Amino acid sequence: MEKSNEIIADKAQRLNRVLPAYIAQSDAHINHAKRLLSSTANVDTTLLTITYTLHFLHSQIDRLTALRLSRAADQLISKLTSSASNALLPGETLVATIETSPSSRLLRANQSVAALAGMIDNMRMFMRLWGLLGIYAGASTLWKAPPQDSLLKSITWAQISAIAIYQGLENSAYLASNGVLELKKETVGKYYLWSGRFWMAYVVLEFASLARQSQLRAPTERAPAKADDEYLARQAALKKQDEAWWRKAYVSAAYFPMTIHYSMQEGYASEGFIGALGMAVGYLGIKEAWKSST
Repeated sequence: MEKSNEIIADKAQRLNRVLPAYIAQSDAHINHAKRLLSSTANVDTTLLTITYTLHFLHSQIDRLTALRLSRAADQLISKLTSSASNALLPGETLVATIETSPSSRLLRANQSVAALAGMIDNMRMFMRLWGLLGIYAGASTLWKAPPQDSLLKSITWAQISAIAIYQGLENSAYLASNGVLELKKETVGKYYLWSGRFWMAYVVLEFASLARQSQLRAPTERAPAKADDEYLARQAALKKQDEAWWRKAYVSAAYFPMTIHYSMQEGYASEGFIGALGMAVGYLGIKEAWKSST
């Protein structure tokens, strides 16, 4: 009995030592997440990551469900064929109906995943109704402090024009599809289609902007015999610029196939492929947002 009490006391002491550190670490992570979600842009990035992950998951559950049904059908057909060959008379035909169970846990889970993804998609589109204000702010900043390079300046203005038209078309289509604006169904479809095409134009222009930035990048500076604070500061700034350049390049590379898909009447890519691309974009965005909110 005494030995049992000693073991309990020892475990209690260990818990008392570990618990404060665990709580402090949990508090730090929760406060960090709170800072992360205090920005509208970071909230959208988080929702983007979640919804594309859900779309990817939905596609995989669909594939798994179809595979299971196919196997079940093959097994049933095999059994019926073997038994019917002895039971049926010449000229008779066996008709079998295979019913899927709507109460299946996998099917119910897939319905929930699809519903949550659709709800988040709708939420993100609603949040983008204010997107034109951010675009205006970006245009105002560009007007006051344009890039020194004339080509980069032109590309940036073209990007702002493309993304503004995209946002205006999407907002109009979204409001019309929810009964706020009176537009024909065909017009709403065209608005969504053309918004995707202007989004694609924006991404193509982003590639052009990145290429021009690469051309204008200062040549690599030879390290002095003794690096001073000014040299180290320049190198740190260049490293930060390089990281931002590559992040934009990766995001644009992931977005480009998506923009082609949404620019086509029926699309061309599967839900799983689009989900995987969106997850890549979300990962890069969350990684940067988490780092900047420390």
